[in-house]
Amino acid sequence: MPAQDMILVKEDVVISGIGGYFPESINIEQFQKNLLDNKDLVGTRWRQGERGVSNKVGTVSTQYFDNAYFGIHRQQCTFMDPMQRLVLERTFEALIDAGVNPTEVKGKRIGVFMGSAIGENDNLFLESIVSGFGVTGHSRAMMPNRVSYWLNLKGPSVAYDANWISGIEVIRLAYDAIRTGQCESVIVGTANLALNAEFQWLYSDMGLLSPDGSTKAFDVDAKGYTRSDGVVVLYIQKASDARRSYASIVNVETLFDGNREGNIQNLSVPNMVDFISKFYEKIDVKPEEVEFVETYGCGHKVTDEKELDALERAYCKKRNNPLLIGSVKTNTGHSEASAAMFSIAKVLIAMEQGIIPATIQFENANPNIKGLLNGNLQVVSKNRQWNPKYAAVNALGLNSYYGHLLLKANPQNKRSISEDIPKLVVASTRTEDGIKDILQQFKDKSTDVEFIQLSQDLFAMPILGHLYRGYTLVGADEPKHEVEYHQGTKRPIWFVFSGMGSQWCGMVGDLMKFPTFAAAIDKCHNILQTKGIDLKHIISTSDKTVFDNILHSFVGIAAIQIGLTDILKAVGIVPDGIIGHSVGELGCAYADGCVTAEEMILAAYSRGRASLEAKLIPGMMAAIGKKIYIFSCSGTMECLNFEGVGYNTIKNKLPPTIEVACHNGPDSATLSGPREDMEKFVAELQAQGTFARLVNVSNIAYHSQYIKPAAPYVLKYLKEIIRTPVKRSSKWISTSNLEENWNTELALHSSAEYHTNNLLSSVYFEEGLKHIPKDAILIEIAPHGLLQAILKRSVKSGCTNIPLTQRGSKSAVEFLLTALGKMYLAGMDLSIANIYPRVQYPVGRGTHSLASLVHWNHTEMWRTGLEDKLHSLFSIIDLQVTLNSEEFRECVGHQLDDDIILPCSFYLNIAYQMVANISTERKEIVFENLHFKKTLTIPKIGSVPLHGMVQKGSGEFEISSNKDIIVTGRMTFPQANEKFMVEPNNIKIDGDHVKLLGSDVYSELQHRGHKYSGLFKSIKSLVLSEEGSSTSIQWNNKWTMFLEAMIQQHLFQCGERDQDIFVPKTIQKVCIDQQLLPSEKIDLKVDYIYATKILSTEGLQLIGMEAVTLERETKKMYIDSVEYVPLNNSEYPVSIHASIEMGS
Repeated sequence: MPAQDMILVKEDVVISGIGGYFPESINIEQFQKNLLDNKDLVGTRWRQGERGVSNKVGTVSTQYFDNAYFGIHRQQCTFMDPMQRLVLERTFEALIDAGVNPTEVKGKRIGVFMGSAIGENDNLFLESIVSGFGVTGHSRAMMPNRVSYWLNLKGPSVAYDANWISGIEVIRLAYDAIRTGQCESVIVGTANLALNAEFQWLYSDMGLLSPDGSTKAFDVDAKGYTRSDGVVVLYIQKASDARRSYASIVNVETLFDGNREGNIQNLSVPNMVDFISKFYEKIDVKPEEVEFVETYGCGHKVTDEKELDALERAYCKKRNNPLLIGSVKTNTGHSEASAAMFSIAKVLIAMEQGIIPATIQFENANPNIKGLLNGNLQVVSKNRQWNPKYAAVNALGLNSYYGHLLLKANPQNKRSISEDIPKLVVASTRTEDGIKDILQQFKDKSTDVEFIQLSQDLFAMPILGHLYRGYTLVGADEPKHEVEYHQGTKRPIWFVFSGMGSQWCGMVGDLMKFPTFAAAIDKCHNILQTKGIDLKHIISTSDKTVFDNILHSFVGIAAIQIGLTDILKAVGIVPDGIIGHSVGELGCAYADGCVTAEEMILAAYSRGRASLEAKLIPGMMAAIGKKIYIFSCSGTMECLNFEGVGYNTIKNKLPPTIEVACHNGPDSATLSGPREDMEKFVAELQAQGTFARLVNVSNIAYHSQYIKPAAPYVLKYLKEIIRTPVKRSSKWISTSNLEENWNTELALHSSAEYHTNNLLSSVYFEEGLKHIPKDAILIEIAPHGLLQAILKRSVKSGCTNIPLTQRGSKSAVEFLLTALGKMYLAGMDLSIANIYPRVQYPVGRGTHSLASLVHWNHTEMWRTGLEDKLHSLFSIIDLQVTLNSEEFRECVGHQLDDDIILPCSFYLNIAYQMVANISTERKEIVFENLHFKKTLTIPKIGSVPLHGMVQKGSGEFEISSNKDIIVTGRMTFPQANEKFMVEPNNIKIDGDHVKLLGSDVYSELQHRGHKYSGLFKSIKSLVLSEEGSSTSIQWNNKWTMFLEAMIQQHLFQCGERDQDIFVPKTIQKVCIDQQLLPSEKIDLKVDYIYATKILSTEGLQLIGMEAVTLERETKKMYIDSVEYVPLNNSEYPVSIHASIEMGS
């Protein structure tokens, strides 16, 4: 306990997240279901009768671990205590369940306290003595230390062994650390694995285990308990920081009571009563206020009798109702170091669900337990409804160690929000199947708004290492979801503001359902009401004549853009670039922070007002685009994409009265001029087959000389609104000034003069688009995605175009939410919850757990110390070859015939690592009699399995994939002073020999189909002679890569005649002496003697290699399409082409 004079944090400390792996229960949600279903979760681990003890154990899978996510070395994982692996994954789950993104805790003053007891797989440690990985793999300190290192935590990181009350002990330490301000929050956990039958025998010999594997706590037929695996991690926070509160910690204490006469296992009832009584004297809760106690209850008769005797004396003196008791061990068995955590998990489940799960296997009370007979104590033998307030957990250690914890239930009941708007939920995880499961969970739990909000906030920031993203709309009229593979690349974000032409009747749709959008429209509406303008009518009416008034168009477009921009701001989207088309530059000014919403809507109003007040000639504008021709079956010309008509194409073909108002793109422009001239010219263009369409701009020729009379009005009104010019940021690409004028005073600032010039100047949108990078995400902000066709044809390849709205969409809300979902898939991070009415944290009792949203890439199995007899004879490995893993990522540089092929040297390294893991890290290696039977293609997305086996003693090995054997051979380690390399012969080089640069070598190999890149292009030069070849190869501290270069040197010679792809078929011997290889990057000379078939350098030799051409699958040829066009008609002004597209 903290010292009395210490200043304590005056707020509740709560348990906010649970990550657990229980028998038959991969997480707390499954555990909850199993407890409420009253299931016996005990299984088997050994053969019946082995060592004369029960084979019943509550088991969890210990062989799986996502090492790539945590960035842990493969050899370290091989020798790591499985408890460390399981704790890491459960820690992640506990944070997620608390609604805490792991990114949020990095670098903070957060403690990690982990408890465990005996490790039953230290045979892994003994096998690793030479490598040294066992020290870090089996040190108990590494259990918390790995968590602290992974999350970069700055608080204490300590391991504890308090035997069976470790869970209470680490919570006590966490509680004190938070209350005294030592830690902001704390991660606590315990782990226990019952892996070996030898320990089962020891516990049985102590008289603790039941012979039949039962755990009948408090029952007359109790005979002991069965053991259990289990890992539980809790996240503990101050209440004010918590998004979820399972329960508040009222008090927690421990006491070691072993310093007295008698057996250390014998419990002292008076001492236990005294301990619990003093526990309550320190707090404002009386024992009779506690409704339920989850006991130690282990099924050992004497222990149960003493524990319940003590609980009756401590709790039942002034009690009106029976004290409800239970024991989770009847479901799971005794999880020893995790036993107290199992009990806590059960209590938290009971509080969340308002149901105390039954204590199973209880039929007839032990007659020696008086409290059960007199009614002071009552075993919850059937699920019992409960309105929770206080519950306690009692824990006992093997050595008279007592622990007691009092929890107060979260008083907040579930809440719901009545709203008729679909929920957009985004998520990310490690696997494709995982993301699909998460999206399905969102649909299944769509009515739990608190669960949805927790999830939205959780995924508002990226989670490093998550390779799959997805989104779904729950509650939508047309349910939609999408998933995407995402490598975490951040792409530049660009806002694109459209101008005139994007307005349409009823364009607001149902967007007013968004509070953020509605607030923006309400603000603009109130401002314009003072001008006699009914904005809400303008943007919602179906009356098509509303936009005959140009002022309505301007304010309608501006208001929608303000609302949409506010939505993007609310979800946290900050643009890297901004560009606008025509009046869309007002939107740029708003997004750039140069004008307020009020200034923008009034500027749009002023633009329209000036257009109406100025005396202007009747004008017209027209959009022109591609010349299009289509040939019908009858031979008449209708349309076919043929020629773009942009500014550069049309500028010299215009009548003198017509101007190019807008440079839209390379094949699109907007013309402006007098109405009659425009109508006539548009008709001419249409007759020539050029797309041309008159645009309704209220008979005004904007962006031309004919709008100049409106300029004084616009400038006057804008000066009244934009009183102080604001410098534009570099994000904003000006499209009303040529780039050569961007540094002028007019162009540098967002001012009345700038926006007046915008009205008069041509729109240089095509020129501005050239500044958008090739991988940008372009978000079009307008009442309608007017510019989508232009953007698709104009921006660089690799860009993603996302409109926020679409004219006539069935639901503007769903269209906008889908657009936001697509942004998330493209790599943007969104605070989606900000656009919905929020529920106040912490969430209410009964909110679904988020731990089920966690999915791991468990495609590879790791050693656990439980290997069967096969592993005593063989070293075995099963792994998944994927470009996502650090081990195989480099293979993308090893392509044959456009397929990514696993290099030969990688198979040898896999075999070497298997044996090195088991015995020692020998530096001298010999591979012999290598037979490469097939090549293994690595998919660009996904993985392919690989199974390796090395026979101990002989060193014979085999590597296969699925049912195909890929390579066989033999591996040995030479004895000390054994001469295993042959004497090399050097090639004499003179000026007559052919000399090639590395680029020449790889150009020739690529011509044949060998496409190497990255570390696989390490040949710097090659010299050819009649007797052999000599290369200079860069040493990059990887013998595998250097060996691949030597193989390339051989393939260069043997494939020269056929000009085809060759691959190794057999190799007599590969000799490696790593002690002779350099320790730094350097170029090494490799000689290849044709006669002896030896490639040799200092420390590495390749002998007797034979190569064959690469086997290719015969691909079928098929006709994709056949098109017929007339060939005898010459009246058309264009040539006619017909083709048959062949695919193979």
